[in-house]
Amino acid sequence: MDYAAYGRAYFRATGLLVSVLRGEEPVYSALTEMLGADSGKQWHDLPLDASPCFCGLSDTEVFGLVHVEGTEWTVVLGPVFN
Repeated sequence: MDYAAYGRAYFRATGLLVSVLRGEEPVYSALTEMLGADSGKQWHDLPLDASPCFCGLSDTEVFGLVHVEGTEWTVVLGPVFN
């Protein structure tokens, strides 16, 4: 399956920020597509081995992570801010 294409289609259909990682490297990022912002550095701080989970880089920034079982791919939803 083309997970990068899935992430792109998911973002375009829902408007929710999504990123797709292969290992710890971003293959697709809606934030990069929208703003040209480099989002690659933040993934090293997330618990990519826990799935599914909600986690954050701060008290106000939350991500949802889902590891695709049997692969090295992870789908990251967010961030959302509270």
